[in-house]
Amino acid sequence: MTTESENLEEFLEIEGPHRKGPLTTPFGRLIDEMSYARLFFLALAVLTSATVYFYVASPHGHGIVTSNGTNDGSLLDALYFTIVTFTTLGYGDLVPHGFGRVICAMVVFSGLSLVALFVGKVASERQYSMLLLLHTSDCQRRLQGFCDDLRSATKAVSMSCETANTVALRQSTKEMANLLQAIFKYVVFHLNQSRLTEFGNESSLTSLSKELLLAQTVCAEAFKSKAADEVIGNRTLAIVKRLASFEQLVIMFQQRTKTRTRLSRFFRTSLPRCLDSPSPVDHKPSRGSLKTNLTAASQSPMREQADRLVAWAREHITSWLLSRVYEHLPSGPRLKWPRHEHKRIASELKVSNTVAEACISQLIAEGRIE
Repeated sequence: MTTESENLEEFLEIEGPHRKGPLTTPFGRLIDEMSYARLFFLALAVLTSATVYFYVASPHGHGIVTSNGTNDGSLLDALYFTIVTFTTLGYGDLVPHGFGRVICAMVVFSGLSLVALFVGKVASERQYSMLLLLHTSDCQRRLQGFCDDLRSATKAVSMSCETANTVALRQSTKEMANLLQAIFKYVVFHLNQSRLTEFGNESSLTSLSKELLLAQTVCAEAFKSKAADEVIGNRTLAIVKRLASFEQLVIMFQQRTKTRTRLSRFFRTSLPRCLDSPSPVDHKPSRGSLKTNLTAASQSPMREQADRLVAWAREHITSWLLSRVYEHLPSGPRLKWPRHEHKRIASELKVSNTVAEACISQLIAEGRIE
């Protein structure tokens, strides 16, 4: 049976070839995720902190003074000056003095940035909604197309198994492997780049998962089929294991989506202290959450089916197991082998001594061992 660390390695194997970074810079993704609530809290934090500073520092000569050089240290003056500075109006009736000039420059920069972000988000709201709708519709169409293609490929593999046609089974499993590779690349790309699990694609992903589970079941039966040779065995077992890893990857992204949703709700409903929390864009699962996700994925249907097939493959003599045993045999005539060589092979392949010995006997009977 596979362990949790082996599951993680297979997950990394799925995600590994996808080495492209996000389509935007980290700063760009942060801006994209900036909600109106966060903009409001940031603006409120800047205005509040600057007002308090000018109110406290003005009597000590590091705040604001009037145009004629006087200062009464009024809280209302501090608030008024902060607002007109934040909005870059700058009437000139109050001016910064001392270190207050540095604070004033920071307030101006913050005001320009936050106001520009707010105006930009309002202006792009409709365009963003239309693009998101088109993107989601295209994803759903592609996923549904994959479902249709999977049904045809699964039916072809199933018919080849029923007729015990080795040539047809080789061809149908090859087509299945190519189709699954295309599905993996498409889904992994959009999981990383366009947050496929977040924008109304849940039903399409559910339908695809059902078809993938059925495809995995048929490939497992093809592995056990009498028509399966070494090529078919290697191919179908690889398909079954990669499907389990692919399902694990989708589960982990769904867990991240749920975490983002909870954090987004937290930002919308909490007080400004939420600004100290991690951003939903930068959130990454901790070791504990990653372990929880892997545990949940290890109990998934595809993972269980893959584990059952691996266990079955280690207990039954098939063309696949015979080829594996043959690869681990020492070179040279059999009479020169060390004693109990079948035990070493059994340990390396994680099969029983009886099965390893039976495989060697069959290889001898087939004439593949001298």
